[in-house]
Order: sequence, then C-alpha cells, then structure tokens
Amino acid sequence: MMSNRLLLAITLTMLGLFSYAQDTTRFQGLFHDAKVSGYWRNYYMGTINRDSLTDFYTLSTGGKLKLESGTYKGFSFGVSYFTSIFTGIGNQDIIDPTTGAANRYELGNYDINDPNNHEIHLLGEAYLRYQRKGWTLDVGRFGRKTTMLNGQDGRMIPSLFQGIWLSNKSKGKWSGEAAILNAIAPRSTSRWFSIGRSFQYPQGRNVDGSPSDYQGNIASDFIAIGRIQYKPVKGLQLSVLNYYVDNVFNTTISEVRYARKGDQWNTEVGFKQIHQFKVNDGGNADQTKTYFFHDQSNIFEMELIAKRNDYTFRLAGTRITDDGRFLFPRAWGREFLYTFQKRERSEGFGDQWNFLGVVAKDWSLKNGDKVSASLGHGYYLRPNPTEAELNKYGIPANSQTDLDIFYHFGNALRGLQIEFLVVYKQGLNEDDYLFNPRFVHQKVDMLNYQIIMNYKF
Repeated sequence: MMSNRLLLAITLTMLGLFSYAQDTTRFQGLFHDAKVSGYWRNYYMGTINRDSLTDFYTLSTGGKLKLESGTYKGFSFGVSYFTSIFTGIGNQDIIDPTTGAANRYELGNYDINDPNNHEIHLLGEAYLRYQRKGWTLDVGRFGRKTTMLNGQDGRMIPSLFQGIWLSNKSKGKWSGEAAILNAIAPRSTSRWFSIGRSFQYPQGRNVDGSPSDYQGNIASDFIAIGRIQYKPVKGLQLSVLNYYVDNVFNTTISEVRYARKGDQWNTEVGFKQIHQFKVNDGGNADQTKTYFFHDQSNIFEMELIAKRNDYTFRLAGTRITDDGRFLFPRAWGREFLYTFQKRERSEGFGDQWNFLGVVAKDWSLKNGDKVSASLGHGYYLRPNPTEAELNKYGIPANSQTDLDIFYHFGNALRGLQIEFLVVYKQGLNEDDYLFNPRFVHQKVDMLNYQIIMNYKF
C-alpha cells in the first residue's frame, strides 16, 4: 500500500499550497479557478424472494464532497470525502432461516466487513495531477472507469484506487494509458486495502465445491495496467487493454468497433475477446486458499447497436468457453461485457452463453426535464449450480428482465435525478435448483427494486 508518509506528504503539499496562496499572487490560478462539487444520495432497495424465503429492504443516505483546484503550470490537485449514513430502516442484517444465508444485495450498501457499522467515512480521493499536451499524470488516490476496474456506481460508495496513473487523450489516431496500483478501497468498505487483501466478497466456492477461503490469504503487491487505442480511419477503433495482477492472473481485452452514421440510422458493431491466464499459483500455493484455479479462461462476444431519433436498439451475445472460470474480483468494479445487466454478473462462470436485447428511449419535456428509459431482457445459460468447477456461486441458468428509468430535473431543480430500477430473474429449469433453496434465495425467481435520488452539484 502507498505509505502513509507519502499520502501525508501529498495532503500536506495541498494544504501548503492553499496556505501559501493566501499571501501571494503566484499561485492564484490554483484557487481562483477552484471548484467544489459533489452529490447527495438517498437509496432505497428491496428484494422479493420466492415463497417463504426472506424478503429484504433497506434505506441508505450519504454523499460526496470534492474540492478541485485550478491549474498552475500544469499542476493541480483534488480531494474528496465520501460518507454513507444509514437510517437504520431495513432488515439487511437478518439471516434467512431456511438457507442460513445473508442477503445478497442490500448488505452491499453497508460496510461489508462490519455490517453493524452503519456509518462510513472515507477520504476517497487525494491526488496531485500534472497535465501537458494531452498527457495527464495522477499520483495518489482517485476514481477511474475501465472495462473491469471502475467505481461501479451501484452502491453508496464506489470503488476507489491508489497509485500512479498516466493517460493520453490526444485527438490523434493513437491514445493510451498506463498505471501501477498498490491499494484499493472496494465499494461498500470503510478503508483502504493492499492489493492482496482487496480480494474480498463474495468468495463463492472452490472448484471442488468447498467454500473458498482466499480472503486475507492472497499474496499480491500491485496491479499493472496498460491500454493502447488506435483509430486508423473514421469510425474504426482498435484497442487492447491489459491488467496484470501480481502473482495472481493476467487479463487481456482486445476489441474492434466500427460506427457508421447514416441518413436515418446510426449503427455500431463491436467484437471483443478476453483472455486470462494464471500467474504462478493464482495467489496462494495452498489451492484451498487460492483465487485463480484454472490455467486460463476465454471470452468471445459481439454486439450490434442501432440508433434512430431518440431510440436505441441493442443486441449482444457472449460466449465464455469451458477452458475455465472467468474471474475478476467483483469488489474492483463492474464487468462491462456486452451482455452486462444491472444486478447480474458473469464473473465466476465458465461454459456459459449470454444473449441480451435492449431497447431505450429518451424524452425531452417542455418544462426542461428529461426522461430516459431502457428495457432489457437477457438469457444466461450456465452449468448446473451443483457443478462448482465452472459455477463459482451456485447460480442456476436464468433469464433476466430490467426496467431502468431516469428522471432528470431541469431549470431550478437542475442536478436532481431520480432512478427507478426493477429487475426480475427467473430460473430456466426448476429441476436444477428447487431441491436446494440456497440455489434460489436472491438468485432466481426473485424481484429486486430500487429507488435512488441523487442531487449533484
């Protein structure tokens, strides 16, 4: 983990610049152009489970406050504070008496390592930044959004990262980024962890069906990230993104996308291939405590997007081969596969087929408000939940329907946004799971709903 001395030095440097700026005009650019931003969030979530299995609900509130300085000779800094204060309304800490299991979704809005801790306070960002000619260098703590490692903004506090991040966003044909990370604050936690200790929830099962026991037992000091993007001609984009997780695994994502604007329809097609391989023992020489079991895993996927006026149509398919489980710690971010849907993941599975169709529409209202809605239906065909080798979490094959509606206020209420999400998951073959309620509870034959009110400023 980045030493406390280095983090203290960054923070003291920021404070020192602020103090010095009070008595000199030399650094006026840093503070004359400084801005404060953030949000306040109220989050209600509930799950209705099958038959007598326990239903859950919870209400949370919290927010973010961020200070970003202006720029002086290319240098700037940022600091943000996150908090999640829980009202105590809900039954998220109840254990279902039939299965003996805790809930799967609502608990994620609490401190996952201490569910009785109903308040989280976190120094989420504290970074120094240098920018020059399209290049940006960040050092410290920051948020990022990449295909697998991102803030996954579906809980009260996002995942955040610590290290050094260099990126180039020039308007030329080539762009890219490189990073070294040595600590992560996983979503729904109240502190920072070294890379090895950030392998946390959910652990699932080993390939032999025994409970996984890798939390706190993974030896890994850093994550190295590299991405190259090339746009040879108009509309065509080629990219390669690589994550090297020290002593555990390597993941390479190769993607080709082509977009075309027509008189009536805008279309886009994408092809993606993901290849993973184990590094050393996958995290621990003791295979009962390791993370990455198989030598490799492979994913192939395709999507087609068509847009006309305010409508968007999308079709996508994903194939995870039977070479091994696709693995990437869920605490590090959403997996932005083409067939990703909210409240569902493909991580932990092998020999799986995914199919997804989505239709979305935007409305601009006369009063200045805007509404966007999407309806998606997907199929996730995976091995029987009893087959632990390629089904880490014991989830049956299922279909999923998502209805996601955003209402964006305008004019005097600009910045206020309300999201309403309903997710229904239905098992595709009851003979595969009804004999064991642990394969049902908060996995299939369930409805999850949420109402989120965000005020961004």
